[in-house]
Amino acid sequence: MDRTVDVIVGVVAVGLTAFKDEVVLWFKTRLGAHKDLAGEWDCIWKKQLLDDQNRAAADVPDVVRIDKVAGALFKGRGPNYLVSGRAAHRMVTVSWYDAKNNDLGGVAVLKQDDKEPKMRGHWCQYSGNGEFHGGEVTWIKKAEMG
Repeated sequence: MDRTVDVIVGVVAVGLTAFKDEVVLWFKTRLGAHKDLAGEWDCIWKKQLLDDQNRAAADVPDVVRIDKVAGALFKGRGPNYLVSGRAAHRMVTVSWYDAKNNDLGGVAVLKQDDKEPKMRGHWCQYSGNGEFHGGEVTWIKKAEMG
């Protein structure tokens, strides 16, 4: 019996050593590694205007609140839309749809800043008139009160 236990312990040790990075990532995502995403974010959506007049991009400011973070997944809301996403390795993907008109949706891919509570990236959205819109986006986390 003792020999069987030694063999099992040896096999588990070899497996944990071989898959150390995957095991660490699994525990980190289960133990709240992305809790820093929770809270309110000031967002600036720079809309690239794709027309013949070469107009400057329009800035659309709003606030997104991330209400729930569970491992690498999160959910929240903007002024009139719901968001959900996933975080991994300082990269964040976000998707959303209009809370009133479920046919309007979009996606953003953001990179978290290593030094500041800020994320930058690009977004793309399908509009109700059948066109795609997109551009750059910056999220800056609001200071937490309390």
